[in-house]
Amino acid sequence: MGETIVVIGANHAGTAAINTVLDQFPGNRVIAFDMNSNISFLGCGMALWIGKQISGPEGLFYSSKGIFEEKGAEIHMETRITRIDYDRKIVYARDRDGMDFEQPYDKLILATGSIPVRPEIKGMDLENVQFVKLFQNAQDVIEKLKDASIRKIAVVGAGYIGVELAEAFRRNGREVVLIDCAETCLSGYYDREFSDIMTKNLMDHGVKLAFGETVTELEGDGKVQTIITDKGSHEADMVVFGIGFKPNTMLGQGQIKVFKNQAFLTDRKQETSIPGVYAIGDRIMVFLFEKTDDTPEDPEEKGQVITLDEQVYTRDGIEYAKYITKTIYPGSSRPDYGISIEFEAYGREYAALVWSTRFDEVVKKDMDQILDSLEVDLDVQGKK
Repeated sequence: MGETIVVIGANHAGTAAINTVLDQFPGNRVIAFDMNSNISFLGCGMALWIGKQISGPEGLFYSSKGIFEEKGAEIHMETRITRIDYDRKIVYARDRDGMDFEQPYDKLILATGSIPVRPEIKGMDLENVQFVKLFQNAQDVIEKLKDASIRKIAVVGAGYIGVELAEAFRRNGREVVLIDCAETCLSGYYDREFSDIMTKNLMDHGVKLAFGETVTELEGDGKVQTIITDKGSHEADMVVFGIGFKPNTMLGQGQIKVFKNQAFLTDRKQETSIPGVYAIGDRIMVFLFEKTDDTPEDPEEKGQVITLDEQVYTRDGIEYAKYITKTIYPGSSRPDYGISIEFEAYGREYAALVWSTRFDEVVKKDMDQILDSLEVDLDVQGKK
């Protein structure tokens, strides 16, 4: 008999990890725990459902408890992990009926994902204040939209999720205001030249834009009625927050090493600071090493490490990224105006480029900020 592999979190990264072990490494015992009642909900389809572009959620799932069990896995749904004894290698859990039990493991995979950021402002407990993450969140919004009195909807956060939801609510026939503290939508993803195109698109389709405003309070009598910002107020029968996510790493219990944003730190095998404990999916950080003879044992020694988010490397939970090359230098297709970062993952080459036609005014001025956001501790020189 092989090893007992316990997976905590059975959504996308966890689903991929479970399938990979079952399909490619038979003979191991796979046991998975998840707090939810469903597996593999494609949250990206939530806006399609709200906007009536699909008739229902049936096509937004690609796996299930039954599928895993047919392959031989043991799946515990609606089960909360109360604690983990990393020294004795035991997971302690409590099911929906309140029954406590213990599960020993040889290897542990943490795929606990992320949770929505909830602002600490007055009025968050009012009715019709919504978040978007789980199937139940979408289901709740869909059910409430059957109430014709919910006419005005405020979407807070103009990233990908907020923009998609603003469009969806307009398709649903509602009045929509999209609020963000940034001066444009999609500000974390595109330069202003491109985000302005989406801004115009939103306006052309009747979405009211309230950019450069910070939400400070929600008002209402039982139900939300008004959203207050530092610039004014907006009537709202429903407020939907999509202002980001934070790592769901509480099970680390102060024992697993984390990054400054509280994401689990892993090596190139996605192993955490505790041997035999791995972390995959949303909100982990992977140390990527430059291939040199003097690469340090300590991954945090300065000058040797680039720390990047999991977006490219670990979302699917199938394999860790294979870091092959690293080059940081001024320029690329516009050689005098930026920095380019090249690397290889999953056998494919990737590159990221930050550039500006005003190198001295923009890129050079913001170089420290750019490199800090990438956690690059290397000497990068630009030229005009």
